Amino acid sequence: MSAAPGRERRRVDLAQVPDKGFAPLKFSRTDFRGLAPNHRFDAQRELLRPFYDLDRQTGATYDGSWDVWQLDCLLFSKARFNDLVFEHVPRRLKGQDNDFLLVETYLTGSGQGRAGDLDTAHRAGSVQIIDMSRAFVNATAGVSTVGALIPHAAIGYDRSRHAQFMSVPADTATGRVLHSALLGQFHKLDGMSQADAADEARRFAAVVAALTISPRTCHRSEACLKALRLSIEGFIEARLDRAGWGVKDICAAFDLSRAGLYRLFPEEGGVATFIRMRRLERAVRDLATQPQARGRVSAVAERWGFCDAGHLHRLIKEHFGETPSSLGGTRIIASAEVPHEDVLAGWFGKFSETGLG
Repeated sequence: MSAAPGRERRRVDLAQVPDKGFAPLKFSRTDFRGLAPNHRFDAQRELLRPFYDLDRQTGATYDGSWDVWQLDCLLFSKARFNDLVFEHVPRRLKGQDNDFLLVETYLTGSGQGRAGDLDTAHRAGSVQIIDMSRAFVNATAGVSTVGALIPHAAIGYDRSRHAQFMSVPADTATGRVLHSALLGQFHKLDGMSQADAADEARRFAAVVAALTISPRTCHRSEACLKALRLSIEGFIEARLDRAGWGVKDICAAFDLSRAGLYRLFPEEGGVATFIRMRRLERAVRDLATQPQARGRVSAVAERWGFCDAGHLHRLIKEHFGETPSSLGGTRIIASAEVPHEDVLAGWFGKFSETGLG
């Protein structure tokens, strides 16, 4: 996706320039709110002309923005727009190679369209994969979206064997992992250098390919196993303070047996131990950041699912060498919560030597 002339700018971390010669990814931003209302749609249509014939739905006015990052041979975009109709007809795009896939997820809004003889639906949270070498149309409503353009060759896509349109629902195991991987990659883009771009592009393409194009090999892929583990961690983190869920719910959400789930957490001694320790860390964080008050320990124990204050007291003493009464008010602990997207983004940087399956 090409940036409009004069729109490109670079984000440079000045602290890194003298020592490392930091060269950031190519980045462009267009915010149509800075234009007069009657010019916004025309500007958007020109920006996307290499990819779409754009039209407004009846009575709609346009407002939106579009950010683009070039990651080696991949192109990532984050966009916000309202009611538009996107028509992609490759034969009209003269002199352009359209052999790539669009992998995207709607954060908000929806879309309805048609790809070949298939009716398509885009829903928030699900991940859509669309072959851009074939024609399709999509009518949107109130959308914010993130996506990546991936060349067929980078992902092993063959239009003679693979579907033109795939939708991976948000409530499936593959959908949860793929959604987390896509959002995690976006979180990392702003701090990435050109030197890392080729490896990062290859790793992300490997994850998408293993999850969608070659799912039979996914269980043998190091990329998928790591992405699965991190997605499960995010699933757990979102539910630590809820009652009535457990290992069986994780197995159902990610289509795993208990033995398969256990094998993903070998260093912790299984997922149940991992959950217990994360709850304990959350409890210690709360105690370390709250002022001393009567009933504080009991309230924290109840919030994080411990039997009572005495049980929590014994566990904190055993694992941290502290008592709940010694914590409070001003202390900060090393095990503070890190957003799941931060964890996933950090994971991508760990495999520069070994590759991703």
